[in-house]
Amino acid sequence: MVIDKSGNEGLNLAALYLASAMMDDKDFWFKMCGGDKDTFRWAWSALDLDFGRSPRWMSSVGIMDRGKYCGQ
Repeated sequence: MVIDKSGNEGLNLAALYLASAMMDDKDFWFKMCGGDKDTFRWAWSALDLDFGRSPRWMSSVGIMDRGKYCGQ
């Protein structure tokens, strides 16, 4: 994950703080989501900020994509 903390006029840093607060209360938030990765998505959405995601699910064993290895 790569995050420019100064991006969106500093609001990316605010989203990180919000995600951190959600992690502090994970017993509540994790009942509604798939874990810590969703807290990032929710924090950016709560502040109405754009974020990007990978166009496909990544895998820990990797895949071959156009002749190049993609994964760990």
